[in-house]
Amino acid sequence: MRTSFVGVMLLACPLPLAAATPSPNSKWPPVKRWEVRGHLEGEVKDGKVLGNVSGLACTGSAVGVRQCLVIDDELTSAQRVTIANRTMTSGSSVELVGAGQAIGAAPALNCDERKKPKDLDGEAVAESGGTFYVIGSHGCGRSGGAFRPSSFLIVRLSPAGRVDLSYRVSEGIQALPQVRDFFGKRLQEIAAKPADDEGPATPARPDENGLNVEGMAVSNQRLWVGLRGPVVNCTAYVVSMDADAVFDAEGRLDSRAHALALDPDHGVRDLARLADGRMLVLSGPRTNAGAGYSIWVFDPRSAAAPTKVHTFGPNEVSGKPEGLLVLAETPAGASVLVVQDGPVDGDPREIAIRIPPRAATPAGKKGPGTASPAACPAASRS
Repeated sequence: MRTSFVGVMLLACPLPLAAATPSPNSKWPPVKRWEVRGHLEGEVKDGKVLGNVSGLACTGSAVGVRQCLVIDDELTSAQRVTIANRTMTSGSSVELVGAGQAIGAAPALNCDERKKPKDLDGEAVAESGGTFYVIGSHGCGRSGGAFRPSSFLIVRLSPAGRVDLSYRVSEGIQALPQVRDFFGKRLQEIAAKPADDEGPATPARPDENGLNVEGMAVSNQRLWVGLRGPVVNCTAYVVSMDADAVFDAEGRLDSRAHALALDPDHGVRDLARLADGRMLVLSGPRTNAGAGYSIWVFDPRSAAAPTKVHTFGPNEVSGKPEGLLVLAETPAGASVLVVQDGPVDGDPREIAIRIPPRAATPAGKKGPGTASPAACPAASRS
């Protein structure tokens, strides 16, 4: 979430034909801003709480009060909140990083330096059957390239309040040839640093298109992890694996990579499941210097490219959309709640989107699919 420049090696990618931007939602309700009662917890700097909301998930149906969990990527804890009547009410915090011994071991990576587990670097929250999941970025620090073991954790919070920790998502990622070579690389350029009281001068580090987790959902007993980076040959990735096996030292992860043709050099910022098994994909620029955020529909059982269903206009958001929650669905579309990085309390906003009908399942097709990578000009390939 720090300022940098846009890598150039992937910018020549064409827009996927299946992802043309729809006409404006002129007949749909306008964006509705939600009230936040109390304040969401966050990093405090110079006496002010910074806005670093990066994920939200809720239990229950779309009717009545829903119990939720929100994450700030600069904390070691998550916060319970409730939502009802376009109001988000803050609640108690839940310690995550220091909750116990993690299953597995933190990966050995060649990041620029090793630091203590200052925070989880939590980037996404998911929910299934009353159980919440919170996941760290699984990457070296974006602003300084530091390695923090806590960033490679996934946390499971049971309805009874039990907290389980695991490092096994890293294992599942490293088993996949499509993305494993980017694991532990820098997401974007790191600027040169002059010598100061904290240490010697360091040179600039180039953008390495490194792997970084930003989205998550749980569906059909599988954990779906959206990657902000890498973006390879105009293709972003979602990684899926067995949700229970992640928290079982001997469990078979069965990890798979799902290729998504999104906008050029854009990756996944969050995932949200739909009732029919499809998912909404919140996309955004791979690096911090990019622009434009959109919502897509992705069908895990299909090899078809995801379809873009909404592009955020300048008056629809006040920061960087980081969390996506489905509030209600109709035969024609859905209302979704978006929380943002930047504004204090995430400035939650409700947006109505159209969603096309689900296509029929191809004959003989079963289980999660893997969409084909986008076609890219030869000059942009790496």
